[in-house]
Amino acid sequence: MWLAPVLPGLVNRVYVIFDKPMTVSIIKLWNYSKTPSRGVKEFGLLVDDLLVYNGILDAVSHVARGILPTCDPMVPYHTILFTDNAKIAYRERNTIIRY
Repeated sequence: MWLAPVLPGLVNRVYVIFDKPMTVSIIKLWNYSKTPSRGVKEFGLLVDDLLVYNGILDAVSHVARGILPTCDPMVPYHTILFTDNAKIAYRERNTIIRY
């Protein structure tokens, strides 16, 4: 994880480079939520130099499951899927970034 500085006119980039071909089925993105104005707003995802997603990353939200407000678990990340595996898709159904 990282916390990039917010500077006018600066575009922050994060690179993940593998030494050999690798299969990636899921990417999880944690957006800064302590101060929402500091979190990621727009981002793009390139795979093998091809743009596969360009859009907005919302702040993490709460999923209402408990009776008391303090018991609501937080969904701490967003998910991008590169698989059609039904078990993974079902497990991540509440966190998938949808167009």
